[in-house]
Amino acid sequence: MASEGLAGISAIATRHGDLDRAARLLGAATAHGFVGDADVLARLEHDFFIPARELYGDPRWAQAQMAGAGLRFGDAIELALDRSPIR
Repeated sequence: MASEGLAGISAIATRHGDLDRAARLLGAATAHGFVGDADVLARLEHDFFIPARELYGDPRWAQAQMAGAGLRFGDAIELALDRSPIR
């Protein structure tokens, strides 16, 4: 269930323009567990992640997402709870 939460916080980060954090959190979420059923994931992709990826640029998004996938679970939780922007 925590991976679903990480994906949700990732979506929120896209709305706040914190696209690096969003991609990292999404990478961590998908690496550490179940993000949601196909319908939920499709909606998140359509409403949040595709627009964010287009805005941030595919290469930068992919790099940040891979970095997030490499995070230990505890580090991903800390990233989700940290309120300071990643720059």
